[in-house]
Amino acid sequence: MSGYSQKCIARLESIGAPCNGWVCQDVITMEDATFTCELCDYDRIRYVHVMVHPQWNGEFRVGCVCDGTMSGNMLAAQERDDVAKRRDSRKRAFLKKQWVEHPAGFMVLPKTRRTITAEIDSFQRILQGHRWR
Repeated sequence: MSGYSQKCIARLESIGAPCNGWVCQDVITMEDATFTCELCDYDRIRYVHVMVHPQWNGEFRVGCVCDGTMSGNMLAAQERDDVAKRRDSRKRAFLKKQWVEHPAGFMVLPKTRRTITAEIDSFQRILQGHRWR
């Protein structure tokens, strides 16, 4: 068991929370790796796993290792983390593409198998940094 897993379990025990049986409700992508795990205090997390338990009021926002420890399935936690990384990578690649303004007042992504369009207002919100899921 890693040091982070041990810290996670020790923290859960110290506050009287269940040590296993947690479920990952969501994985949130942060802008950069500056989030600190609420259980083990690891401070370079970018993909935050939101953990819930039927016998606990509230949630914990943790990293991949604490997710694996709390859920009892490290492989599933790593897969959730990998899915979030792939989704983020696709989003970043998509946003780097060269959009063109169409005379009819919308944005077009040329050189794609299908024509992709976006309303200019929506497109500008995306470029200004509004988060996608």
